[in-house]
Amino acid sequence: MRSKVGGAPANLAELRVRIAAQAAALTPRLRDAAHYALEHPKDMALGSLAHLAVRSGIAASAFIRLAQPLAAAIRLLRGARQVHVLGLRRSFAVAAYLAYALARVGRPVVHLSGLGGAIYEQAHAAQKQDVLIAISFPPYAADTLAVCKQVQAAGARRLAITDSLLSPVAQGATLVLQVNDAELLGFRSLTSAMCLAQTLVMGLALERRGKKTAAPLQDLDC
Repeated sequence: MRSKVGGAPANLAELRVRIAAQAAALTPRLRDAAHYALEHPKDMALGSLAHLAVRSGIAASAFIRLAQPLAAAIRLLRGARQVHVLGLRRSFAVAAYLAYALARVGRPVVHLSGLGGAIYEQAHAAQKQDVLIAISFPPYAADTLAVCKQVQAAGARRLAITDSLLSPVAQGATLVLQVNDAELLGFRSLTSAMCLAQTLVMGLALERRGKKTAAPLQDLDC
């Protein structure tokens, strides 16, 4: 069975992997919905939303929200002419991994690294058919916010990975994925952000699996 359009898992095993990878980025209510989905797959496959809400004691809206952002993000990336990935300061590692992994699954991608102070020159290549993935957390990097405005002016869409819908990097974004990484004494964990990055790449990889030209998943080295 092949993956469906939008990056939907092809079977229960793939769904378990997808949810496990994203669990750290979920709110408590969405985490409860995810846990119920894994423990009661028959209910999820055959039951109505009203039935799920009664059986689980979880609002139906939680199950709807659980499925929407990942699928929308994968559709956004799949339809882009080219993906530009930006993450500076503490977000640099996440951006570097995401650019590498997207290339491994066959997406045209550019890592806006800012090497040599040329961040604005690098971003100048973004076009209307492109998508910018902008990754930023408090304190938000000024250059990241400036590039977001620059790329938006060029007509490109933006996928923001940040801590809040009120984050400055989320303003004007086509789609926002929220990640709440723990912070202690100025040191921020990157675990949730990395999990989210891997989930996005995994969704794209599962879509490509049914294509004859696609490399086997075990050979992707992501």
